[in-house]
Amino acid sequence: MNAKNNFRTTGPDRKRRVLFITIQALAMYLFSIIIRHRFTRFGTVGFSGMLVNLAVLYMGQEIFFRDIPAQGLRLHLALMLAIFIATMNNFFWNRIWTWGDRKDELGKPFFLQMGQYYLACVSAMTIQFVCTIVLSMFVHYLAANIMGIVFSSLINYLLNDRWTFSIGKKILHRKRLRFLSYGPGLSKFRKFGKTWRYGTVRKPHSL
Repeated sequence: MNAKNNFRTTGPDRKRRVLFITIQALAMYLFSIIIRHRFTRFGTVGFSGMLVNLAVLYMGQEIFFRDIPAQGLRLHLALMLAIFIATMNNFFWNRIWTWGDRKDELGKPFFLQMGQYYLACVSAMTIQFVCTIVLSMFVHYLAANIMGIVFSSLINYLLNDRWTFSIGKKILHRKRLRFLSYGPGLSKFRKFGKTWRYGTVRKPHSL
């Protein structure tokens, strides 16, 4: 009798536990897909920035600063302009496309976010420089540079994802609650008023 009672009392808890683990695994899977898709967009924007950099550098050398007699000064000015415009291009497209789904939830001033983006890019470029110098002691400098670019790109992506375009913990917490309680295809599993891992889920006034 006691064994049967224990089984009956632990049965619903076990089902809820299995359901929660299933939902959590599904959420992690969807999140991984979003991350992969987002990183592809990030790489596409980076490639467009490279094209913008080359175009502005050429126009700076041949058009904008061609009247400057000192070749070194002309190149420096054109390069600074190219880097600035390319970084602006990347920030613009990353803001409205790569992390466009977070734009309405960030709550950050535009110029503050732009400053964070520039700092993240400077940090990534510094990491690329250091990695290339260090790795060139062991491998060919071109291979060292490629490895430095890959590593710094990952760091740049993480900095922007977790800092520049990050959403607050409270907003992320609400999103998790909303997904666990009102996610698509989970209507028959809704448990209003029940306590889950992330707190008490209550039925909203209107869906």
